[in-house]
Amino acid sequence: MGAQQTRWSAETRCSVAVFREESLLLVRCQEGGEQVWKLPGGHVHASEGLIACGRRELKEETGLTADRLHCAYVMDVEEHQSGRFMVEIVLMPATPVQGEPRECEPGRVPIFVPVSELDGLALKPAETGYLHGMYDLHRRDYTRIPAKGVAGVGRLSR
Repeated sequence: MGAQQTRWSAETRCSVAVFREESLLLVRCQEGGEQVWKLPGGHVHASEGLIACGRRELKEETGLTADRLHCAYVMDVEEHQSGRFMVEIVLMPATPVQGEPRECEPGRVPIFVPVSELDGLALKPAETGYLHGMYDLHRRDYTRIPAKGVAGVGRLSR
């Protein structure tokens, strides 16, 4: 008698972490009757690359455009209520993103939130620790971009 095999399938989601000064761009929305906060992002479409997905989702959810993105970290997420598994690929701009955030999708409001306030938010997935670490790198390794007209970071040459 053979052992029953369990098939695992995971969804792939790309999100983009955009810092401006001491704040991080998050999207406020409702899920299951509760207010949650997320990085701008979403699921990868068929025949779409990860970077293309990040660019598309950033534009669709916030109106911002990004020329260059790079991978900041990857998370394995299990949603206990639904039993779903997800691979969250978090991207970060390698050059300044263009535009000002605006509500592009009804009920999904992009807001720059001070990094110091992340611990008090219902962040989904729960990645506050990673984001604090990214912010520390942002402060140390990336230039500060003026808040007017440009959101994001640019790489310092060394």
